[in-house]
Amino acid sequence: MKTLYLADWLLPVSSEPLRDGALLVENGTILAIGSRAELFPLYASHAEVVSLGAAVMAPGWVNTHCHLELSALHNQIPCFDHFPDWITRLIELRSQFSDNELRQAARQTAKELARSGCVLVGDITNGLFLEDDKTDSLIERVVFYELLGFNPALAQDIVKEASARVEAENPAALCTPHAPYSTSARLMQLLHEHNRLQSVHLAESPEEVSFLRDGSGPFRSFLKARNIETDAWNAPGASPVAYLDSLGVLDAKTLLVHGVQVEEDDLSRIHVRQASVSICARSNAHMNVGQPPLKEYLKKGIRVSIGTDSLASNDDLDMNNEINYLFNNFSGILPAELIKLATLNGAVALQKEEDYGSLEAGKRARFNVFFSDKPVVRNPEAFIVSKSWSHMKCF
Repeated sequence: MKTLYLADWLLPVSSEPLRDGALLVENGTILAIGSRAELFPLYASHAEVVSLGAAVMAPGWVNTHCHLELSALHNQIPCFDHFPDWITRLIELRSQFSDNELRQAARQTAKELARSGCVLVGDITNGLFLEDDKTDSLIERVVFYELLGFNPALAQDIVKEASARVEAENPAALCTPHAPYSTSARLMQLLHEHNRLQSVHLAESPEEVSFLRDGSGPFRSFLKARNIETDAWNAPGASPVAYLDSLGVLDAKTLLVHGVQVEEDDLSRIHVRQASVSICARSNAHMNVGQPPLKEYLKKGIRVSIGTDSLASNDDLDMNNEINYLFNNFSGILPAELIKLATLNGAVALQKEEDYGSLEAGKRARFNVFFSDKPVVRNPEAFIVSKSWSHMKCF
């Protein structure tokens, strides 16, 4: 049975907004989009017509960076003066929870993500939540199995063991490096060869920059406290972005997460290599590490998407709140651009644009409807990102 949805506006994202928009759906797939004047005469007689009234239809949100398995740590880690101290506390606190407690919290948070309109998430796991979990079929996870290992001699064995585990538990999962301060150059290169897509935490904190430039800062003591030998390691003498570029692992299949500590040369490298960036602004604010240069990324033509990071460093994982934070704190970014970051850009970054990210014929009919107490007569994108709507519904 076909269903024809009608609303004040429809935002395809891949094309211009449609006033008095109409969306035709059958068996979970979009058959057509257009105006009410175009589609209603063609389909009203043999489709269920759902009039949404004063509302705006938009694609479901795409969250490109999240750690669902850290959900049990919500509101339990304060901001520290140095980023490695925050990581230390996270490791200590996480060890106090059982695997079952962590999994249950992750599954509950996945449901909350879906209820807030998120349809696709890039989810980082250290192995605990590796399985293809179907607890909530309303949200799809692109699972990144995050690997650490600072000793290059162990890189081959780490990849071999991780690959075997992925094959056994979730063949669709992607082995990916954690960060340049926790993953050897050899391991990064092997993982890059191994995968069609990788996600890496990069340029998140000043401490990371100083560690890679000259080996200084608290990351050396952080690694030493974990019995990780760094005496034979020489700092690459480069920014985090330039370091990845020198290893040959910065390209179109690289999703850089955070990207706070970047300079003009870094922006040029990211642009030339066609890498993409997932910004997590509220998490960065919580940990006081600075904010990503969003306007500069966009001016450079770099594909930017939006992540929430984890509940260990964010108040919630609601993409509506993340987008609204960007709207209120990053001047000069158009509402339409913010919506694109949170939909189509994210789907492309996760290599899922055939199904998600825009409202187009042939894509999955996963969309959000934002309702108003009165007709939405103009600026539908601003209506959404400013949270001027009364309530929302996910389809």
